[in-house]
Amino acid sequence: METISVLLDTNVLIDFENPNDVLSPFCADVLRKARQFVTFYYHPLQIEELKRNKDVDARKKTLSRVGQFNELIDPPLASVAQFDTMGWSNHRVNDYIDNQLLWCIQESVVSFFVTQDKALRSKARSSGLSEKVFSLNEFSEWLDSFFDSPIDSAAIKNCKCHQIDEKDVFFDSLRESYGQEEFDHWWRDKCKAAQRDCWAIVDSYGRLNGLCVYKEECGEVINNEGFIPEGKTLKLCTFKISETALGSKQGEKLLHVAFKYARRNDYHFLYLHVDEAKHSHLVDLITQFGFERMGNHSTSSHDTVYGKYVKPPRVEEKPGKVEYLMRYYPSYLSDLTVNKFITPIQRVFHERLFPDNSDFKNSLLGDDPELYPSESNAIRKAYICRQQCKTIEPGDLLLFYRSSDRKSIDVLGAVVAVYRSSDTDEICNLVKRRTVYSRDEIETMRCRSATGELLVIVFDYLGAIVPPFTLSEMRKSGMAHPQSLQSFDEDLFSIVASRLES
Repeated sequence: METISVLLDTNVLIDFENPNDVLSPFCADVLRKARQFVTFYYHPLQIEELKRNKDVDARKKTLSRVGQFNELIDPPLASVAQFDTMGWSNHRVNDYIDNQLLWCIQESVVSFFVTQDKALRSKARSSGLSEKVFSLNEFSEWLDSFFDSPIDSAAIKNCKCHQIDEKDVFFDSLRESYGQEEFDHWWRDKCKAAQRDCWAIVDSYGRLNGLCVYKEECGEVINNEGFIPEGKTLKLCTFKISETALGSKQGEKLLHVAFKYARRNDYHFLYLHVDEAKHSHLVDLITQFGFERMGNHSTSSHDTVYGKYVKPPRVEEKPGKVEYLMRYYPSYLSDLTVNKFITPIQRVFHERLFPDNSDFKNSLLGDDPELYPSESNAIRKAYICRQQCKTIEPGDLLLFYRSSDRKSIDVLGAVVAVYRSSDTDEICNLVKRRTVYSRDEIETMRCRSATGELLVIVFDYLGAIVPPFTLSEMRKSGMAHPQSLQSFDEDLFSIVASRLES
């Protein structure tokens, strides 16, 4: 495997270069896993940033030790005009440095960028760079994928709380966090006795891997600032993935079920409580899909409220297609500012990428969670092809036409990011655990490409087209069997999108 280049943000450099000579077990574990094939870099502008630390002793120690990483030599510097083109704010000195670090990703100077700055990761998402920018937790999970295969699952059951075994070890950490008596009281009186519903991920041995208890609210204050969401509200009372299942995208699968339920039942707003200090993995997950920090829980000092609209509130102006998707997923724009595309996909890749719409799902073993790969659980997926399409961009919509057997359009996705590369290792690293293509399959595709370059489309799964739009219907509308990624007729798209599963 070729060495992977990773740029570290200043906040991560400080974590790794703790001036008190105490490296956290988590940071030590990241460095241990990365040392075989990752080269870490810092930007020369960060030295100036570190020099501004008012703690003289800490400043000296950090600057003396940062040299164990590699300095980027003569990195490209973007102009203010280029910042404006990217939509990057540039009001402070720190903004300027942050933008130059992101510019190294935009210009492919390094493979990835690791930062703990939520605003900076949000800026990366709005620029179509989300798959190249990690938090420390996300980077650690990405590293894990090189060493082991975490538990996989696509099977989630909807049930009542009293049907869940409350003695399962899954609940031990919750009892530890909230106190055994308080948790048992909540589970007994608020969940079981109230006949609350939940979504559960259970493995083939009957063990609980994931759980989300949910309930409907309307017109209730959700935080200590007195905020009342507009419209019907869905509260995710408990959202937890087993520690043994981290990295398997089961959290995304659980979140997808919540989004799907919200769309089907006309909810406007979703929210949950998070102990940020203990569940940073959950914060990283939900902020990818538009959840924002909205103050604290009114009675619990250690819980923060995270919420999002899945339907735009009436008072808010409509943002552009990229921001709209980030903020209101699974809602999406489909007006004339949004390009529509269709691409054929082979049965074997369709089965693995879209398990909820697969033939296997309806088979005898279709409910066995251990038979699904992690990429099938993800909301955010990656599709790779040999096409040289130059017009597809973030915020656009992509229809998948299953060729050979079904001959129908049956899945809709929204484009999050678009990459082009002729480097197999770069592509594999970029879409690891988001695509169904193996390294050999990617290499074969690259060799068959006329230019040696592949198109990587990262997209968010929006849902199935039910019933599928068949080839016969396409022909009646004047459209032939799609042979490659191509534009899709605007009027015909409206017909197909009207069948999106509710």
